[in-house]
Amino acid sequence: MTRCLRLLPTLMLTALLFPGAAVAADRGKVAFLEGTLTVNGKPAVQGTPVREGDRLKTGQGSRADVVMESDVRMRLFGKTDLVIPAESRRNPVRLLAGRLLSIVTGRPYSVQGDTAVAGVRGTTFYVASEAGERTYICICNGELDIHDPTGREKIAQVAAEHHRGFRIGAAPEDAPMLGHTDDDIAELRAR
Repeated sequence: MTRCLRLLPTLMLTALLFPGAAVAADRGKVAFLEGTLTVNGKPAVQGTPVREGDRLKTGQGSRADVVMESDVRMRLFGKTDLVIPAESRRNPVRLLAGRLLSIVTGRPYSVQGDTAVAGVRGTTFYVASEAGERTYICICNGELDIHDPTGREKIAQVAAEHHRGFRIGAAPEDAPMLGHTDDDIAELRAR
C-alpha cells in the first residue's frame, strides 16, 4: 500500500503530461457480432469498447460491426485483420488482411491496404486486401481519393452513386462489385 501511495504522484504527473498515455480514449464499440472477434488478442462480445491503437481480427465466416464515435461505421468480414491507429483522425485504418465495409459521414477518414490508400469524406466504400498484391476498392456511394501506399501520390479520384469497383495493383483497373451487398450497407447503416 505504501509503495502504491509513493507511485501516485508519478502516475498523476504522467497522466497530466501525457494524457493519451494514461488511458486510450474510447473511440467506439462492437455493435454487432456474428462468429468470433478479438480485440488485441482477447475475445470480444457485443458492446466491447474499441480504442485507438486496437487490433481487431475476425474468424472464418464471422461478421463484426464496429461503430466509431458517431461518424464512422465499419463491418469487418471473415478473416479480417486491421489496426485502428493512434490519432485515427490523421492516420489511416490499416487493413492487414481481409475485407472492410465503411460508412463515413462528415470527417476525413482513410483505409490503407497493401497497394493503395482510400481517403474519403461522406462516403460508403468497401476495401479488400487481395493477398498482398492488389487492393480491391468499391465506391458504393460518394467520392473517394485513391493514393499510393505512402499516401503521397494520388492515383485516382472517383465518384459513384452505386457501386464502382477497382483493383489497384501495378495500375488501377475496373472490377465488378465483389464481396459485399446492398443489404450489408443497409444493415451497417442501421447500427
